[in-house]
Amino acid sequence: MKEKVRVSIWTLKGFGLFSLAACAMQEGDTRHEALMDSIEQKVVLPKGAEPLNAYGRSYAFEGKDRVLGSYSIPVVSKSGPCTVVMPGNTSRPCSAEEIAADEGAQLHAGARRWYDSAGDMPRRLWAGCEQVNVVYEIATRRMLEALCDKDG
Repeated sequence: MKEKVRVSIWTLKGFGLFSLAACAMQEGDTRHEALMDSIEQKVVLPKGAEPLNAYGRSYAFEGKDRVLGSYSIPVVSKSGPCTVVMPGNTSRPCSAEEIAADEGAQLHAGARRWYDSAGDMPRRLWAGCEQVNVVYEIATRRMLEALCDKDG
């Protein structure tokens, strides 16, 4: 004896919307991967920079036709991943919370990540070639810029 299964139209619509959202997310991830691959094939790092795999590489859209890249050499110090400079030319090791925040912000060498906003990408200031900034134009598929950060 067969039982009838009742599925409401709202259940089917909900499942359809969920499926479309999942596909859209997957398409975005695929597009981001393709853009990162294209940029990394074309980029010529500036004189004084390390090889590409020495950097943690962050990317985000800047407008509709540009991608910003921020490449950073991971910071490692003898006292741990971070030190807080105090008044009077002294310093102290970071607290557990500060260490967790610092480790979460930087990517390991060879890792790459896409960010929702360029403002969310981790960046180091005045880092010389330990921080390389790139600008890629999507329409022309060319690098507009690949420069070491200002020397500190």
